[in-house]
Amino acid sequence: MTGWNVPFLMELSLQNNNLTRIPIGIEKHPNLTTLLLANNLLSVVDLRRLEGWDILQTIDLAGNRIRNVMITGSGRLTLPGLKRVDLSNNQLARLEFVRWDFPKLSSMALAFNRFQRFPNLWKMFPELGNVIAFQNPLLCEAVRNLQQLISTMRLIVDASGFGTPCTTNATFTLQSGRVICCVE
Repeated sequence: MTGWNVPFLMELSLQNNNLTRIPIGIEKHPNLTTLLLANNLLSVVDLRRLEGWDILQTIDLAGNRIRNVMITGSGRLTLPGLKRVDLSNNQLARLEFVRWDFPKLSSMALAFNRFQRFPNLWKMFPELGNVIAFQNPLLCEAVRNLQQLISTMRLIVDASGFGTPCTTNATFTLQSGRVICCVE
């Protein structure tokens, strides 16, 4: 990518390429609005490489093997235009949300990972509509703490419904009577 001369490139789709790292030289394309890296073999992603990408709106990193999404160096990373992040179907157990300065973030997909708990992401990201987080082994304590967000469908997690048993070892019943699957 270092030799590319495409100053007006707005969308880059590198899906299904068996990439093990984000390509060298991607930093030279700060005018991207969409970066699609789904279904590769990425295991670690440094978001600091996207610093200065003020109009980036979508990052799709779903379907990789990501264990760590980091921000090298000190301080927070600001991506002022970022609206959507998809990190579903990876191997994530935690993220450094406190280092993310994404003021327009409105949608996040974290399904099919290894999260046991989430902070109140809506306090960190005021524009956040919903977070899709099913198929994570959420602790029942975490579900209890976030039950208001789950009740209003701002946090979408696994629910036992239509006679289908939970695949986890416990459940938590919301005030509405809806049963949520969780881990003791």
